[in-house]
Amino acid sequence: AAMLGRLGAQAVSMSTVPEVIVARALNLRVLGLALITNRSGAPLDRKASHHAVISVAQSRAASVGDLLTGVLHHLATAEGMRGG
Repeated sequence: AAMLGRLGAQAVSMSTVPEVIVARALNLRVLGLALITNRSGAPLDRKASHHAVISVAQSRAASVGDLLTGVLHHLATAEGMRGG
């Protein structure tokens, strides 16, 4: 994480790249979305508990749902405008 920070990364996902590779191998289009539930890697950070991660995810569920609804609506409208 420290090296990635020096390179300018602000977040690192646990499994996005392998999932995208498989999806693209199946000729699927991909939209990446990540919900950051804990900060890790800073010198003073304590290890996040499972409870804390779940709590953050639950507190953001409605916002993520609203975002996905908007994105899906936009994609459906854009697909319809292009004819499919």
